[in-house]
Amino acid sequence: MADPNTQQQNEQDAQQDTTIQQRISIGNAYASLLGSATNQTFAAYTFEDALSQQITAIQGPGDDAHPNQLNAVARILSQLTQAVDEVSKIDPSQFQQSDDQNVNTPQDPTA
Repeated sequence: MADPNTQQQNEQDAQQDTTIQQRISIGNAYASLLGSATNQTFAAYTFEDALSQQITAIQGPGDDAHPNQLNAVARILSQLTQAVDEVSKIDPSQFQQSDDQNVNTPQDPTA
């Protein structure tokens, strides 16, 4: 006669195997549906859609917080031009003069 604890453990193991198989089946079904939806999304996305998005990103509407790319480049150019103008107004004598120290490691350690 079989041990009741062993029989109960076998039933629990069988039930757990069934539950795992059900979860795998549900997961596979969900993955199939999700994959199908993804394929439909990619199939519906055309070159014209991509081109339209790029044009919008480059010259579309924008604001100060999220400028379009043309405005972003114009702002960078303006800031750079302003910085160059400010630096060019500084008297060259105000800049720190370099000393004669060579920052490279000398070839001759006694040098």
